[in-house]
Amino acid sequence: MDDDIFLTEEGIQKIKEDEKKKEDNILNSIKDEKEFRKEYASLYIQPLTDKEFLKGRWRTPYYGEITLSVNNSEIKGEGRVPEGSLLSLALLGSSSKTTYKKLILDGEIKGATAKYAIKIQRENSSLLASGEEKIEGLMLFYCEKKEIKVLEQDKESKRKIYTMTKVL
Repeated sequence: MDDDIFLTEEGIQKIKEDEKKKEDNILNSIKDEKEFRKEYASLYIQPLTDKEFLKGRWRTPYYGEITLSVNNSEIKGEGRVPEGSLLSLALLGSSSKTTYKKLILDGEIKGATAKYAIKIQRENSSLLASGEEKIEGLMLFYCEKKEIKVLEQDKESKRKIYTMTKVL
């Protein structure tokens, strides 16, 4: 009977440790988003000194390359995204059977930031299709670094923060 009590206490301790790890992971992700949003608020009120740096090709870790254009306070982008993840294509190799989806970015610049939406759809489709994905996000523009920092949220409310780099 004493062994059962010991095992139970040990099991409870294990559960507490697992819960603590989960809590720490959640707090770390919230911390990153908090820092991003703090920087967003600061850059939102600062003027964008060089809109020209936004124009051109940008490399992303999730969509490959996106070509951005700017017209007054509008930011637009286009790209081609392979079906499946970029990571799986890199690991398995590209084949001639790779199919692509069209990526369309549409957003509004405010200060040195932007709020945008991305639509990803089958390349030959212009209508809203059942397979279309919509992703919303925020951008922080760093002219001097030639970087764009991004916070995105997909349809499942999963958030990710990453950096886009200018393709020279």
